[in-house]
Amino acid sequence: MLLLLTSCKSRDNLVVNKEQQSYPVSLLNLNTLLIEEENDVSFPIWFNDSMIKAHGINKITRKSFPKNDFDGDEESSSVSSIVPREIREYYFDNKGFISQLNVHNYYDDREIGSVLFSYSGERDGYGFSKVKQNTFVSKTTKPFSENEESLDPDTRELDFRMHEKRKTYNRCLVYQDMETGDFLFNILNRKSFGSLSIDSMLSPTPKDHLVWGEPCRPIKKYQVSNKVNESNVRIISYYKMHPNVINYWVKKDYPFEHKRDFTYSKKGVCVGYIDSTFSDEKYITRIVSEIQYNKNEEPSRIIHRKESPTKELQFFTLEIFEYERNQQLKAAPKGSAK
Repeated sequence: MLLLLTSCKSRDNLVVNKEQQSYPVSLLNLNTLLIEEENDVSFPIWFNDSMIKAHGINKITRKSFPKNDFDGDEESSSVSSIVPREIREYYFDNKGFISQLNVHNYYDDREIGSVLFSYSGERDGYGFSKVKQNTFVSKTTKPFSENEESLDPDTRELDFRMHEKRKTYNRCLVYQDMETGDFLFNILNRKSFGSLSIDSMLSPTPKDHLVWGEPCRPIKKYQVSNKVNESNVRIISYYKMHPNVINYWVKKDYPFEHKRDFTYSKKGVCVGYIDSTFSDEKYITRIVSEIQYNKNEEPSRIIHRKESPTKELQFFTLEIFEYERNQQLKAAPKGSAK
């Protein structure tokens, strides 16, 4: 298997005035996909359900290939590995909601483990869906056992998290980690965003996670100790005239700061993003990701290129999206992304 990579050399089609630009509905939810939070499987809001339904998609297969050293020729660089590092299979019902997620992991061209998540009932209005079952196959470990003690998140061998929905409290959405027992709070009322208000309402522990805004449109995510000492802070910025279109996010994890800037074409389609890392406000490195689309205007490949401080390409990774459709609708309807 040989996967050739090509690069868009021209930037002529990039947006000049982003605020005045119009933006079509995206198939990908860039607030929750392609970031660490996507492994919280209790919120299967990685794709736009109305777009999935309109395009007649019943399955998306996402293949992630391992790091490949750059050979010096960007036009001819290729991924020579036949077996991906990971395969994620997303299954959808006839309403466009995710009904099942399968994840397969590989090492040295052999499968070393797989985990399955299936969902019961529809998502609620905030994107939460109860995970009905999960099964893990591995020679070394399994993720969730009622007889095992809770594990610290830093020592987990698996990155997936599941939550139980608790009763709404003080206009805050409350979820509890099924493994650790820690809480996830979504504060919906802007008047309650202050640190003292949050402490008096929720009394969060240092291991709890706080989110300003709804799960599908977070504004800020962080943890807090001693009422005001924030850590693991991520701030998400949206365009003022397009409040559902993400502009950038910044994650502060002393002494480092990570920023992701999203890039849009003149048609308002997200064509990539740049992840930059800083230390003490000094630039260290960055990864430039390019999103390519198929004829149905669906993401087909994402190429991640890591650059050195001198902007020399060091290596790249690749993700491929494959689609299976309902028999009644083999191709996406024209104008469905309007």
